[in-house]
Amino acid sequence: MRTSSIIIFALLSLSLVACDDDEKNTNNINNVNNVNNVNNVNNINNINNVNNVNNVNNVNNVNNVNNLQPPDTVAINFSIDDSANGTYGEGELFWKGNFTADPETHLLTLDPTWSGPYVQLYDDGPWTSGGHEPVGAVAEDHVWGVTVFLAIPESDVVLEYGATDDLGNWIWSGPNGTVTIPALGTEPITAAGLTIEAFGTTDWKVTLDTANLHADFTYDPLTDALTLKGDFAGWSPLPCPDDGTAGDDTANDGVCTFVLSHYVGAGTDLPHAGLLAAGEVVSFLFQIGDAEYKYGGAACLEGVTSWYRPDGGDWTSLEVTLSADAWSNLSVTIP
Repeated sequence: MRTSSIIIFALLSLSLVACDDDEKNTNNINNVNNVNNVNNVNNINNINNVNNVNNVNNVNNVNNVNNLQPPDTVAINFSIDDSANGTYGEGELFWKGNFTADPETHLLTLDPTWSGPYVQLYDDGPWTSGGHEPVGAVAEDHVWGVTVFLAIPESDVVLEYGATDDLGNWIWSGPNGTVTIPALGTEPITAAGLTIEAFGTTDWKVTLDTANLHADFTYDPLTDALTLKGDFAGWSPLPCPDDGTAGDDTANDGVCTFVLSHYVGAGTDLPHAGLLAAGEVVSFLFQIGDAEYKYGGAACLEGVTSWYRPDGGDWTSLEVTLSADAWSNLSVTIP
């Protein structure tokens, strides 16, 4: 009987050991599954990481495509510095000349008629870094620029140009700019740009006495608009009232008056223009109806009187002369 008990106890022990081993095996299998699951998660993460890298690379490739220079072209740079006044915004400055450019490829096409569309300037950084400006430009510094591309010419090409604002006003100073693209040249070319000088604090007044016009001109206030235009305002015609408003001293006395401060600055029709600085030369011209106040190709001086007024000062007489350029407009120099 004792022997049977021992045998039964031994068998029970073996059974327990076997069960324990089976449990351990099950746990081991579960552990292996857990490891596999972790590996699977890691594999998924790795795949996601690869996909993310590919997505970044795809974005970079798209950016690189956008920033590619068209083959067999030469780069041409141009800028306007508005940092002194900072009055211009996106879409308000254009490079105008005997050419136009595709807004997508920035490829320049010659156009001797200057008919546009004109080349928009930007303040978004270099074209090589996702912007439109020349290499080395700084975004949002109020220096507006662009880089365009011209097919490498077989002979010299001369670009002639100036600049306009979004209102169509001609803002270029002096003679038209020019730049020569040499035959077979591949090195980048920078066309001379424009720096818009800081506004001053001096106001300016000019009048035209319609009772003392040049003999070849007449003026009827009922039918003729009398306006003044000049380089200080992009040559846009501006009113010269004779109704006692906007700086006119006496209504209906036949003396039509223009006072600069009534038409320039923030909140006016000319937000990109301002008062004048000492030494500044202003070129201008009256217009009566549809006719410029000129005779024999030169502006008329008859009936014209001018003054200037420094900030906090009084109106002081200012000499009016003919401009020294080929246009023979009227001119004053601010003391």
